[in-house]
Amino acid sequence: MDFSALGARLCRSRVSRFLKNTMVLAGATAILSMVLFTFVAYVVIRTRFVGRAALDFASWLPSTLPGIILGLGLLSLFLGNPLLRPLYGSMSLLVLATLISSMTLGVQIIKSALTQLGLELEEAADRLRRFRVGTAFEILFCPLSLRLCYSLGL
Repeated sequence: MDFSALGARLCRSRVSRFLKNTMVLAGATAILSMVLFTFVAYVVIRTRFVGRAALDFASWLPSTLPGIILGLGLLSLFLGNPLLRPLYGSMSLLVLATLISSMTLGVQIIKSALTQLGLELEEAADRLRRFRVGTAFEILFCPLSLRLCYSLGL
């Protein structure tokens, strides 16, 4: 069997739909986890936010709870709330569950990278009157890019 026949067979079958769903799940989870985990780690490490200890504690919760308890909690949340019931069985719920399950390790990897970066980078950017978002993207993204790739592989 040549590859063109195999490709045609895959396109006709339900496998192409399964592959599409897998790629959507992986892509959405990777992008959202990178943004969310970086934001959580930055708030916990670099800000003086009042609730940063609670946020750090919340990032550890998924690894302290057994997976079955976490899954049943999500199930009861989405089935018990009439507003969230239409999301049950959708791709968004799968993305949310994957984000929650990989939160602890992803946040800890990015927190360790932020701890290793000195505050001098941000202070220098503040002295040059750069915006906070510009500072975070230009000054911190390049040194963190390798760690962000590690956290995407979770």
